[in-house]
Amino acid sequence: MAYMYAYYIIIDTQGFTMKKITVILGFIGLTIFISGCSTVPTTLLPQGNNIYVVIATSSSSSRALNGAMKKANETCQARHQSAIVLSHESVYQGGMDQSAKETLTMATQIVNMNSNAYVPGPNNSANFKVDLKFKCE
Repeated sequence: MAYMYAYYIIIDTQGFTMKKITVILGFIGLTIFISGCSTVPTTLLPQGNNIYVVIATSSSSSRALNGAMKKANETCQARHQSAIVLSHESVYQGGMDQSAKETLTMATQIVNMNSNAYVPGPNNSANFKVDLKFKCE
């Protein structure tokens, strides 16, 4: 009932039509769905003595590191322990020079912001690889 009341307040005070509200709610739902589904591929390798290595790949070093940290925390939390990072290494493994990739990415973002056309960038979901060694304590 509160939903219907909120709907009528929006219609009365803002002049929105039902179609506009549906489009806005659909966009919000799609955004939440996509962000929930965008995970970083990880591989967990047990090393013994509560030590593990997580290998994560992504289109950016920070995304790969965040994905590896998420996997490390999930692994240790399942054992009611905390993750202690022992070491990590990030390696660029893309097909083109890293600075050229960054320049091309920036250029495609500018084109996409200033035009109606979409130009895909050079991002690849495996451009960066992170090896994260951690211990559960």
